[in-house]
Amino acid sequence: MRQSRGWAGQIKPLRVVDAAGSADELRLLAEIQDEVGDSSDDLQCLVERVTELIRRLVGAAAATIEIAVAQGETLRASTGLAHAPFPDGGCPSLSLPVGAPRGRTGVITVVWAHPSGLRPRQAQLVRIAGGILAARLEHLERLRESEALVTENTMALGTLRDSERRFRNAFDHSGIGMALVARDGRWLKVNAALGRTLGYSIAELLAQSTQSVTHPDDVHLENGSMARLLAGAIQSDEIEKRYIHASGRVVWGLATLSAVTDARGQVLYFISQVQDITARKEAEEILRRHALRDSLTGLFNRGELDRLLGEEISRARRHGRALSLVMVDVDRFKRVNDTFGHPAGDRVLQQVANVLAGCLRTHDRVARYGGEEFAVILPETTGTDALAVAERMRARVASEVVIHARSEDANVDWPITISVGIASLRLEDDEPDALARDLMRAADAGLYAAKRGGRNRCVVTSAAVAAIG
Repeated sequence: MRQSRGWAGQIKPLRVVDAAGSADELRLLAEIQDEVGDSSDDLQCLVERVTELIRRLVGAAAATIEIAVAQGETLRASTGLAHAPFPDGGCPSLSLPVGAPRGRTGVITVVWAHPSGLRPRQAQLVRIAGGILAARLEHLERLRESEALVTENTMALGTLRDSERRFRNAFDHSGIGMALVARDGRWLKVNAALGRTLGYSIAELLAQSTQSVTHPDDVHLENGSMARLLAGAIQSDEIEKRYIHASGRVVWGLATLSAVTDARGQVLYFISQVQDITARKEAEEILRRHALRDSLTGLFNRGELDRLLGEEISRARRHGRALSLVMVDVDRFKRVNDTFGHPAGDRVLQQVANVLAGCLRTHDRVARYGGEEFAVILPETTGTDALAVAERMRARVASEVVIHARSEDANVDWPITISVGIASLRLEDDEPDALARDLMRAADAGLYAAKRGGRNRCVVTSAAVAAIG
């Protein structure tokens, strides 16, 4: 039989008494075994019964068992003599320890009424009985621990199920798109709100990945976020990215990613929340356009023109390349407003703006400078080439922009023309701001020269033209 631990740890392995043992001894040992085996967890009753059986087993005058329990309490049971049998109060006795778990201790004390005292066989019997008792006490202790653990696990399981139920309800009924995402970007679980946001059914989304519904230019954003989460550098991340709706339109989403890890900290999957911020992004774009664009023509405004011109001058100086500036003014625009009204004047400005933009390359820039004036930035363009561009703009405006009106009984066609001044950058030691002012002043001088020369013409300011290189 294996040696028991804990309460029985200090008791030697049980051995059946030798063949010379009496039938009464064997019967009493078996009875002790039955008592502790059949007993409930009422320790006080158990200790009392075993105390009496031990006294009878070894023929002692008295027996006492004391077992320390929790919070300083002690189980104690005594049987037999109420006082010492000898006048001087002394009597043969034996005290044997009973091992106890968690530092608790117990002791079995037996007292003999005869001076001859204890025989070795009786000490062995007490040890055997003590071992049986200690094993039973340890079993009951472990049983209590198991029951407590089962109770705790049951409560924890109930809490976990309740948490899962709440999460499932929040997941399924959330107004924000939610998904569980695998480490490789596959959708593991998605809710109906995400399907509505992206225009897909839940089944259709589960057949795809986050990358397949992301705008190609934004795939790197979520990939980078997931890589940092997998590396443990961050616990959650928030990014703004574009999704491709099932209809093909762009949907802006605020995606929040958080990692779900195991006990070792390894990422199992991600929880993703996607909030549709398309309306907000469109409002931001409108505000940005209003900050940079002229509300009437849609061209860049004066403030953005100054910034762009400064950038192009710095770039031209850095790389030793040409740069030209063209200033455009609508001829007799005040008369247009006075004759046909301001709405007609606004339409003229819009048409002229469209013609100017249609004559330019993708990297050229055109802005409404103010009133009926426009400015065109021509990077990598010399004065001669800029003059050719200006002539093309002037000719197209003259042929395409006309006010059709009715005066009394006749239809009136009022052609619109422009005057243009051109200046090119000198590469000198001036600061970019000074160069911008000089370039603008030179282009303005050419514009006024065109006005004085009869309008509907282009004039290059020769003093501002210089070879570059």
